[in-house]
Amino acid sequence: MNRNSYQAPDISILTEYQDLRDRAETAFRAGQIAEAHGLFQDALRVARSTEDPDLIDRAICNRAAVDVVIGASAEVITELRNVLNHHLNDTNSWLAAYNLSMMYEGRKEFKKGAFYARVADKLARNLDKAEWRVAGLNQLGNCLLGDSLFDQATATYEEAFEHLPADEERRRFLLIENLGYCAVCMGMTRKGLKLLYRGFRGIRRTSTFEELMIAHIDLSFALLEAARYRYAARHAMAGLQIAEQHGYAEMKRNALYILGQASRLAGHSNRAAGFFQWLQEEFFPESPEVSSFLHAVDVRPLLNLRA
Repeated sequence: MNRNSYQAPDISILTEYQDLRDRAETAFRAGQIAEAHGLFQDALRVARSTEDPDLIDRAICNRAAVDVVIGASAEVITELRNVLNHHLNDTNSWLAAYNLSMMYEGRKEFKKGAFYARVADKLARNLDKAEWRVAGLNQLGNCLLGDSLFDQATATYEEAFEHLPADEERRRFLLIENLGYCAVCMGMTRKGLKLLYRGFRGIRRTSTFEELMIAHIDLSFALLEAARYRYAARHAMAGLQIAEQHGYAEMKRNALYILGQASRLAGHSNRAAGFFQWLQEEFFPESPEVSSFLHAVDVRPLLNLRA
């Protein structure tokens, strides 16, 4: 479309778009993922009817936040790349790069995720947006963590702290949580637990159900490493309940594994067998040997919950 021929859309259409977007964001924050996706899709349809390229790009980026959760299709990734490539609006470009990084992280393509996180960080640097830098660096750290590059991830999270606005409580606790998990993975369990508990207390007060779920499961893994099996099981169960309620399959799998290991190591063989059987039947239905293998072999030295 020729931008010189563009005419501002009717105010009633903009009002309809804003109403759909606001309702979608409310549903998303409440964990109503399917409803949020449908509303964001409707908002995108209305945005396209305006033929406003900036508004269409923003609607694509807004919907992408839900696509990250439900699993992004190749079409969604292509749309975000187009937003980034034609670079009509700095905010939309940053959102596109950030969401692309999250999508590739979700696909376990961590190097691609790190690439787009670095693009987002470069955009934030050029625009002198501290809060965007923090978000982008945190996301880069997440991708490095997924690749088990714990030293690099730690340095990246620490760099994010340098740009953290004083009033950014939620992001501060997420960074503390991520640093704690890195410390546990590098064998510094006591330091990691201290950070994870600090992060968990803040996340419980300031963050979303998804972030709380991850905090529960990370803390349960650290407690398992510290041989505090009862507390590990308590946090794993809390994480499992959130994962089941909102449909987070990977987090459910991790929670079931930790529950099985915590039960096994605490000497509760029957309980452990039940959790491992649940894990096998739901996630490895074609591999009946998985349950007995996990009951016999401790795979924690090879485990990275974020990979």
